[in-house]
Amino acid sequence: MITDVLLNKIVADIDGALTHIAIGNGRIPSVSDTKLEGEKIRKVADSYIDQNTIIKELYLDENEGNDLTFTNVGLFGEGATSAIGTGSLMTGGRMDLQKGLKQSVTISLEITVERT
Repeated sequence: MITDVLLNKIVADIDGALTHIAIGNGRIPSVSDTKLEGEKIRKVADSYIDQNTIIKELYLDENEGNDLTFTNVGLFGEGATSAIGTGSLMTGGRMDLQKGLKQSVTISLEITVERT
């Protein structure tokens, strides 16, 4: 049995460990990857917690990432900075985004922690 107090601590600890979000044009990350293949953009992730769901977001304005196709996304921690290639890939997945001029986008990743 996990109490609400412990569940909230686990969620907060995971949220604190995932500091940066990156997008790239490489393959989908696998469980053994520590980097994001083809990483193009990385920023400090905006972070929100909704009960036991962690929401991490990356905002690109009209002047960022234009005329690129993004195929993968990752969340980084363990020494990650805004510099590409720093820290460790903690989780990632597939995405399909073609960003054009005069277009702003917000990319959101959600991680839900549940009792089983």
